[in-house]
Amino acid sequence: GRETYSCVRPDYDNSEECAEDEYYCGEEGMKHFSLRPDPQVPWPTEEDAPDFRETTTEFYSVVEGLSERLFRTFAEVLGLESRDALLDVARRHTSALSLSNLMLGHEGEVVVPGHADITAFTILSHDPSRDASGTACLQVLSEGRWADLAPPKDGDPPSFLVNLGQIMERWSNGTLKATLHRVVRNDLSTTSGKRRQCFVYFRNTDYDTVLRPLAKAANGAGAVDGDRGEGKGRYQPEVMADYAQKRLAAFYTDVPVREAFAIYNKDVISRMDYLKLL
Repeated sequence: GRETYSCVRPDYDNSEECAEDEYYCGEEGMKHFSLRPDPQVPWPTEEDAPDFRETTTEFYSVVEGLSERLFRTFAEVLGLESRDALLDVARRHTSALSLSNLMLGHEGEVVVPGHADITAFTILSHDPSRDASGTACLQVLSEGRWADLAPPKDGDPPSFLVNLGQIMERWSNGTLKATLHRVVRNDLSTTSGKRRQCFVYFRNTDYDTVLRPLAKAANGAGAVDGDRGEGKGRYQPEVMADYAQKRLAAFYTDVPVREAFAIYNKDVISRMDYLKLL
């Protein structure tokens, strides 16, 4: 089976100051941020999960700090005028943290179909301990085929895995490619019942950020068509909240799962090419 615990902005303090800010307490803001007396995260009790809240919030803070460094690095990669250009549209973000525990089963069984996250990037911390499977269940699309990640070597220090998301591909005008990946089960008989445990940090922007290309395309085309940035190119300007809702909505309908994932991935791979991967 699979166990998952997810939370959005566990560090958020819904104090009176925040409650007076329309960004947090407005109609759209209340879809992402709580208002008193409701908690931002429905934490388990300390008795049921000792130190869980403190540890989870601390980890969130660590990867958030790492994400700020990555934003500045990618701003340089994209040749933007300011190193803070990307971070400035993601300071009041709605990034989620997911804690996942996946028990292994029959080899090759797909648990999460292929997809590229609708994030700027995703930071994963896999459990490399002897009782867990590390990155063994994760595959990435490489040259049209699903490839296993190289396992860590004995003595390697703990590390993070960073997947580029669809937002970064859009910002780069297609020069940087979002990481298409999937989760599969490993053969239980060869892994001694090991499980896959990981913390996954989905880094996105402020919910009202307009997502559009910020860099020139690989073919030299401009970042946008037209002086106002309202182009007719591959990536149309979309507000983050609407952008996410349009790509997630199909999962809550009667649309077959494979078609829902095709819609989710439509900006990075055509429907026909995606269905061929399944």
